[in-house]
Amino acid sequence: MDRKALTIALLEENFKAVDQLANTLVIGLVMWCWHMIVGTGKPSFADETVSARTGRAYRNGKFLGRVFRPLIDVLFAWQSKEYMMPDGLVAIIESHCERAYLKELHKRGLPDEYQNNPS
Repeated sequence: MDRKALTIALLEENFKAVDQLANTLVIGLVMWCWHMIVGTGKPSFADETVSARTGRAYRNGKFLGRVFRPLIDVLFAWQSKEYMMPDGLVAIIESHCERAYLKELHKRGLPDEYQNNPS
C-alpha cells in the first residue's frame, strides 16, 4: 500500500471511530432519556455508525429514521451509489444510510479475516 492510500485508509478508519463514538455516546444518551420518559428504545451498538443506525431506524419505521435519513443522505450524496451484494452482484442503492446499514448487516466494516468467519 502506498503512502497516499495508507493515509486515506487511516483517515477513514479514524472518521468511522469518531462516528461510532458519537452513535454510542450522543445518540445512545438521547435514546436512554427517551426510554426513561416513554419506556421504549433500543441500545446503541458500539460498532454501528450513525448512518447505519439511521438506516436501521428507517427500515423499522422509526420517527428518527424518517427524519434524519434524508438529511444524512444529502450530506453523502457525492458517494458512489453502487453496493456489492454478498452474491457478487452490484446493486444501485440511492440512500447512503441504506448502504451503511447493509455494510453493517454484511459485516463489510470488518477486516477481511472476520467477514466470512463462520464461528
